Amino acid sequence: MGGAGRGPVSQRADRASGLAPLVLLLTVGVAACDRGSAPLTEPDLPNHAYTGLPGMPSTIELDEGRWNGEAFQPGGASRPSVTLLPDFRVRGDLGGDGRADVVAVLATNSGGSGELVHAVVLSDSGSGWTQSGLARLGDRVQVRGGRIAGGSLLLDVVEAGADDAACCPGRVLTRGWRFAADGEFEEFDPGLPETRLNWSLLGGSSWVLRSWGRNEPAAESPDIILRAEAGTVSGRSGCNQYRGGVEDGSAPGEITIGELAVTRMACPEPRMADERRYLDQLRGAVKFGFFGGRLALSYRDGERGWDRMLFESGTVPPAAQ
Repeated sequence: MGGAGRGPVSQRADRASGLAPLVLLLTVGVAACDRGSAPLTEPDLPNHAYTGLPGMPSTIELDEGRWNGEAFQPGGASRPSVTLLPDFRVRGDLGGDGRADVVAVLATNSGGSGELVHAVVLSDSGSGWTQSGLARLGDRVQVRGGRIAGGSLLLDVVEAGADDAACCPGRVLTRGWRFAADGEFEEFDPGLPETRLNWSLLGGSSWVLRSWGRNEPAAESPDIILRAEAGTVSGRSGCNQYRGGVEDGSAPGEITIGELAVTRMACPEPRMADERRYLDQLRGAVKFGFFGGRLALSYRDGERGWDRMLFESGTVPPAAQ
């Protein structure tokens, strides 16, 4: 699968010559030592300009992570849009040439029910951050995580399999991209095994609640923890410990959470109010998936319809063990 290249042929050839297995991992704001240039700050992804997105203007500039085009019909609500997946980025050195690269994920919508997902590469040119690669992931593809290894980009995704509806992807796999000899950003098969989406996929992982629902962040302290094992969910609900069973449904990601056993320690408000809310929403969860590297639990909200809690991957504090 092709994408945008490095620009001038000389730059592409220079990039392609670095496709060695050596990987130079870069931290935020640190330029490569052998280049001798001043460090550049992290690119401002939510307010950056992006090019080459199919079905969109040649260049779109995000404003706080979003771009909206003109309505398809005068006075209509339907319009093209581009959204940056928040809090997700992959940093490293694509190609092993000592240049810093940052990979972001964008979702484009042309007014229908579909949502095309793309990975875009921004590279440190020495004088600024420029777009050097673009890859289409597909319609409503979920991104679980990503990394740069051996000069290649690897993304863990959930996408629709041969028998899956577009709404309910169930194929879990890792896809890879790298810069070819001609400078094009192309997809390759990393040869890693794939599986199906089910609760056991999360076995042994722990997650920290970061969002109650749409545009409603959760308090950072005290942490509300979810720990997943095959057939069970447990953790800390802000004050008490809880544990319950989880059964997979017939569709990918569909779940039923059984009766929760909860300890009975009392804590001051608003901590107890947060605990009650969390346990209610957890009991009502009917589906799980991923959104920009975060675990998403979808639940039914009586007032707003469907909503989802978002959890960030993290180490479980001792109190939640």
